[in-house]
This record gives sequence, structure tokens and C-alpha cells, in this order.
Amino acid sequence: MLKSILLIITTLFTTQALAHPDHSLDQTAHAFYHAIFWIAFAAVVVKGISWWKSRQQQIKDDRQK
Repeated sequence: MLKSILLIITTLFTTQALAHPDHSLDQTAHAFYHAIFWIAFAAVVVKGISWWKSRQQQIKDDRQK
């Protein structure tokens, strides 16, 4: 689990350094990269909120038993 998280973080920051137009990507690819980044960011936030709400409901259900 930790290895996959580290791999994702490393990949994200490595590709982010290459995403700027003064390095290797043109303006269209740069915009596409940022769109993908923000979509992935939003998905992680939504999943985190969903997990947190599920966890809170599970704790509430456990207390009622």
C-alpha cells in the first residue's frame, strides 16, 4: 500500500515538472495535463469525503449495537 502511494506521488511530481511549456510540453498538452490533474484531484477528494462519511456511519452503527 505504501509503495503504491509513494509511486503515485512520485509520478505526479515527476510529470508535473515536465508539464510546463518551457520544458517538454506545448500549450495544448500543458492544458490537457492540468485538466487531468484537477479531475484526478477532484476524484480523490470525493472518494475521501465518501470514505469519511461511510466511516462515520459505521462508527454510529457500532455505537447503537
